Amino acid sequence: AYYPCFKTLFKNVVTALAEARDITLYLNPLTRHFQQLEDTEFSESKVLLKPLMHVVCLIWSNSMYYCHSAKLIVLLRQICNLIIQQAKRFLDPSSIFHSDIDEAMQRISLSIQILKYFRTVYDEYKDNIAPFFKDRPVVNWTFHPNAVFERFNAFLERLFTIQWFFNTVIEFLKLEKVEIGGLKGRALSARITGVSVEFNQCFSCLRPRRTTCWIRTIPRSR
Repeated sequence: AYYPCFKTLFKNVVTALAEARDITLYLNPLTRHFQQLEDTEFSESKVLLKPLMHVVCLIWSNSMYYCHSAKLIVLLRQICNLIIQQAKRFLDPSSIFHSDIDEAMQRISLSIQILKYFRTVYDEYKDNIAPFFKDRPVVNWTFHPNAVFERFNAFLERLFTIQWFFNTVIEFLKLEKVEIGGLKGRALSARITGVSVEFNQCFSCLRPRRTTCWIRTIPRSR
């Protein structure tokens, strides 16, 4: 009576062991790429993204057990989470509003550039997956990108909002140097000065607050 159950259990264990060995064999090379991404300054991490995606494609095309959309989606989400984590560390959300405006703008713009580049790299490899399959039928990535990039896109949109905000700040700061001549120059200059003072008061209320709420509202992908 116990033999059929034991036979089934033994078969399941052997299958699971083979799957674990296969996945370990092909996922281990990612360790070095993840470590490099964590150890490298985010501003210099752009060159690491293509090699990382190349290894992901090798896993997809060679692993018998990892060539499934559900598993790849989880892996790509974790890569997105790592990139977001590194971007947050580079931006330092708790102090970004206390930084020099021009410096903060540079960090925001560079972060946006790197995130957009990663999405471009993803699309390139997704559209050119066929060369990775040499001795077996091609298996394309048929899942919707939102399954991978929902949090990534939300984070990128947040950066666009912050970029717009800092651009607005820069434009308002220019008002401090505006002087208008002519008959109505004094009155117009006074109005512009009033707008500038009002803006500086509002902005000064924001800057003392060390907050990361603009990051925390984006739930982590799993």
